[in-house]
Amino acid sequence: MLADPNDVTTDPPDDRFVALVLPDDEWITEFLDQEQAATRIVVGSTMFFPRLVQTGAYARAVLKDKDDVEACVATRLRRQDVLTRTRFLAFLHYPTFRTPLVAPADMAEQARKLLELGARDNVTIRIVPEQAGYTPLANGPFGYLEFRAATPVVQLEHLRHGISFWHARVVESVQRSIDQLDECALDPAASAAFIAAEADRWTGLG
Repeated sequence: MLADPNDVTTDPPDDRFVALVLPDDEWITEFLDQEQAATRIVVGSTMFFPRLVQTGAYARAVLKDKDDVEACVATRLRRQDVLTRTRFLAFLHYPTFRTPLVAPADMAEQARKLLELGARDNVTIRIVPEQAGYTPLANGPFGYLEFRAATPVVQLEHLRHGISFWHARVVESVQRSIDQLDECALDPAASAAFIAAEADRWTGLG
């Protein structure tokens, strides 16, 4: 647990393959600490909306197997305060909008929340469209965090484990993936149009 986000130090001790693997809910605390300290966050999502942009209804559906669902939802929504100060970029694969975890009205609400967030100066939402073909998102979702004076971190989630990577080869690989996604994703304006159309489509299905 980081005592102070200003004191975050994520630099690896040497050039070994450096990773931190945490089980069950322990990784959530580690990821949250990293999010709070980050100056820039980039996420790639394949089938589900990222935690930092979820509505309460969507988060509730994702967390439905938790014993304390409402407490977990409240924590997840509080985490989103980082979007008031941290540069945030999300690459969302188009099937995310075609995976109805919640009722149509809630899917429409989720899409409208993305539009609201994307209107902020520090938040950018990019859609990776069907015509993009094969992209790095085929390898799964990821998180990439930069800090003011520390090594960037790559976050991966697998089943009930969370993994943080600091090794240069992993970080550089994800940086290249971000560059590739930047080339194939719709620009912010076209992405907003796509999201607005999805909001209307889900509203019509409600």
